[in-house]
Amino acid sequence: MSSHEACHGTAVSPGVVGPQPEAHAPQAGSRTPDRIRVLYLVSLFPCWSETFIVREIHALMRQGVEVRIISLKPHSELMVQPDAEILLDRVIYPPASLAGSLKAALPKVLGHPLQSARELAPLVNSLWRKPAELAKSVVSWWRTLAMIDTVRSFDPQHLHAHWATYPSSAARILAGRIGRPWSFTGHAHDIFVHDQDLAGKLNQADFSVTISGYNQKQLAARMRPQNQSRLAVIHCGVLPADLPYAAAGREAAYIVGVGRLDPIKGFIHLVEACRLLKERGTAFTCDIIGDGPLRDMLQQTIDAAGLQAQVRLTGALPQQEVRTRINRATLFVLPSVLLADGNADGIPVALMEAMACGATAISTRVSGIPELIHHEENGLLVNPGNAAELADAMARLLGDAPLRTRLAEAARRTIVQDFDADIEAGKLLALIRQTQKPNQPRRVMLMTDEMEVGGSQRQIVQLALGLKARGVNCAVLYFINPSFLVEQLQAAGIETIRVNKQGRVDPGFVRNLRQAIRTWAPDVVHCYSFTAELWGAIACRLLPTRERPVLISSVRGTYEWYGRNQWRMKRWVSGQSASIISNSREGAEYAARQMHWPMHHFHVVHNGVSVTAPDAARVEALRQHYLRCQDTAHPPAAGCMKATDNLTASAGTPPAFDTLVLFVGRLVEHKNLPRLLEALALVVKQRPRVRLLIAGSGPLRDALATQIMQLGLQDHALLLGEQSEVPALMEAADLVVLPSLREGLSNVVLEAMALGRAVLSTPVGGIPQAIDNGRHGVLVEPTDTDALARALLTLIDDPALRERLGRAAQHKVLEQYSPPAMVSAMLKEYSRVSQR
Repeated sequence: MSSHEACHGTAVSPGVVGPQPEAHAPQAGSRTPDRIRVLYLVSLFPCWSETFIVREIHALMRQGVEVRIISLKPHSELMVQPDAEILLDRVIYPPASLAGSLKAALPKVLGHPLQSARELAPLVNSLWRKPAELAKSVVSWWRTLAMIDTVRSFDPQHLHAHWATYPSSAARILAGRIGRPWSFTGHAHDIFVHDQDLAGKLNQADFSVTISGYNQKQLAARMRPQNQSRLAVIHCGVLPADLPYAAAGREAAYIVGVGRLDPIKGFIHLVEACRLLKERGTAFTCDIIGDGPLRDMLQQTIDAAGLQAQVRLTGALPQQEVRTRINRATLFVLPSVLLADGNADGIPVALMEAMACGATAISTRVSGIPELIHHEENGLLVNPGNAAELADAMARLLGDAPLRTRLAEAARRTIVQDFDADIEAGKLLALIRQTQKPNQPRRVMLMTDEMEVGGSQRQIVQLALGLKARGVNCAVLYFINPSFLVEQLQAAGIETIRVNKQGRVDPGFVRNLRQAIRTWAPDVVHCYSFTAELWGAIACRLLPTRERPVLISSVRGTYEWYGRNQWRMKRWVSGQSASIISNSREGAEYAARQMHWPMHHFHVVHNGVSVTAPDAARVEALRQHYLRCQDTAHPPAAGCMKATDNLTASAGTPPAFDTLVLFVGRLVEHKNLPRLLEALALVVKQRPRVRLLIAGSGPLRDALATQIMQLGLQDHALLLGEQSEVPALMEAADLVVLPSLREGLSNVVLEAMALGRAVLSTPVGGIPQAIDNGRHGVLVEPTDTDALARALLTLIDDPALRERLGRAAQHKVLEQYSPPAMVSAMLKEYSRVSQR
């Protein structure tokens, strides 16, 4: 790292061991949840010459911000200022050895090789001609990744780096890994000399800050026009209250200069100006406070000029001692220069402190210094590198006390009005708050592969309607198979987006999906099926970081049919997701075991059920139709029955059947319909007036029709197809059966319970959460055909039992599975992850 940035005594080669323990970090549990959490990143903390960063952190903390600090290098400062010392328990350090960093970071690199390559690529592109600087950047990258687990435990809401070099690179890396907004402050050498993908950072950061208008003009030229509004000027300020103005008690002809002994500070010209003053016979003493690489050369120049009695190099001093000497000084001189490589001061904080205290200031027309010192108004400016002009200005002020007083008083006013650290930190906090998403996401996209009638699809409709009622803009994106549910959403004013997927391999699909997400610009994308979350995760990853929504994946069952590759893909998707929402505890635990994924990443939100009681006449008409209907070749779909009169025309004829059993769901393997038909065949031998209604569509329809024929159940089992009047069918039936081999938490079960129907199902997935066997319904093992037949016979023969079970089930659903509760839980989780 640059010696300017890393501070005195810390420009070490990679791998030098610092004095701190292997892991030093505050406990994340100590944070206050309702305070905004900001992670600062610096090259080294504490650093003697970076008091302005310490001051800014304290100012933010006074304004209610909870701060942690990442130091990219181990603690090595021998002198720690008191204001920095009290922050040490907030600092996160890398492992003390480079080997320790490599060991901690390696799993993060191997686990995300493409992301790791993307993190290094801009640094390699900008630094490949500077191998030493590139090597240090790679070391910084390793150290950054080594600390990521501790960063996650703090869970910052914003990351802010000081310096546009290594710290801002680390901020960009961490922000990409944990999905948080980030920013950085550029100062001087880091923007004029050490270009570490500066243009990329300026255009990618949520905002960037610099310390002067001079810097702002230089940096804006490197930004795309549409991004220039994200570049702000925020001064490194001081605290006027801690720097009382003192006009009295100043020593005659006492000159002080404070700063690192680097070429940009121009102290060699101050020594030369002092030599000229001595030649003119001017009495004075001068202390140059600080340390750095030019100390020996400066001392040799002092000795050669015979200035040992007049000019002293004090070395680095404690902050309080520095202030004491400034309060004694007549003049404060900082003769900064512009170096040939473009390096220069920004607006030196040492100048601000001196001006606040009442020392009359002299400096140079370099960089942003004229924004602080207005020549002849609150100080004097000379041309950089001109020792004779500097000596003239010093002599003039030493000999004109009224001028010194006038300039010093004006300087104090400038500091109070324009360079107050609390005010400047408030500006930074305002920018940070602008990056924070609202507590409630404004735009939520629900995504699924198909919108044919199914439990998940009905939940999507229920959730979309609930979100809209809460003021959230919601859209439903799907790939194939629209149904009347799409029309229902559109009628409610909810946008539906279809992105067609043609077969298993469709090169244009991902591009179209990415564009659809980018165009609608959701805050959250919640995927409801494996296919949707896989393609949704890929499409979101292809979006620019600033446009990438929060991704939520789902567990809607126990997925026992998944193979190893599917679980691997599910694990990858989970790694891209801010949260995994499961509709049952059982489903979440099963998925966690299969993926070896921590349970704290899962959030259980039970399905919500809202069933409007259907028209009683309509229910009775449907019941009579299916009890009496003999034409089973083409049973009329409920949605196609237009008039009650047509259904009851044969009311004088005794019904052929007396009991209706209803199945609702997709005609797919895990619904276990072949076994249900086998059980029905056993039942009708004893109860020939029982009829099973199968409402739904799916790939097994033809196979089921064949099985019905083979079992001789043509009159007893009707394939109704997809139905839009499911609640009316449920009320028309005597009981509802769902013999699934696997489920999450079935909507059909909950909807039937909400309508007071007795339910016969299986103890799989989340169903036992809803049905206490024998109390809210009946559960049988899904592979036991005889048990299923016996349970059907019991419920068919005992109307009182059916009524008792139905009432208990209805009461439980109304209490525990209401749509408002589901929507509230979903919105709470959306809001939580939106802050990440």
